Amino acid sequence: MNTQRFEKRLWASALGSAMMWRLLRPVVRIGGPLDVDADVLHIGCGTGRFTETLAQTHPQWRITALDSDPNMIRSAYHRLHKYASRIRIVCAEPPALPYPDASFDLVIAAHVWHRLPTWRAVTLEAARVLRPQGILALTDSPFLQVKQPHNQDGPAATSVKVAVTAAGLTLADTASIPGIGYRILAFRYPPRPIAA
Repeated sequence: MNTQRFEKRLWASALGSAMMWRLLRPVVRIGGPLDVDADVLHIGCGTGRFTETLAQTHPQWRITALDSDPNMIRSAYHRLHKYASRIRIVCAEPPALPYPDASFDLVIAAHVWHRLPTWRAVTLEAARVLRPQGILALTDSPFLQVKQPHNQDGPAATSVKVAVTAAGLTLADTASIPGIGYRILAFRYPPRPIAA
């Protein structure tokens, strides 16, 4: 089976959404602006299934859902049209994020870094668009990191941590689920504590 096709089907499914939610769940325990309202950038929104979960669990959030695949964007429009008042759907090609500095309180990228030949540059861009005390939440899946000419080893958790700190962010929480993936949460200085 085509790896990209499998991956797109996985993240468009309820199972894929549940995997993303499990890895990103600590984000919902973070206090500050995310408790009331927040501007959120979801990089690699795909069909919008996980974006919809975020919209349902956080009705106060204003979400920008971004993907570079026009077919995924069409699916996201279809799924998310009922949230049009607070979700913007954008087709854009990383690494450049078409937003000014300090535009978002939260940037989420779930299972997309391994597909980006410029993931280090996108990490810098994600840090740039974060507001002070903003949060970067990354997840990825080693089992999907097929060797590709642009990315021979895939962005392993250790490499991503180095890139995140080099972008000027402070690591706050990292975790891995053996055989499934890893999660990295980082803050734009000064950091907020994570509630227990």
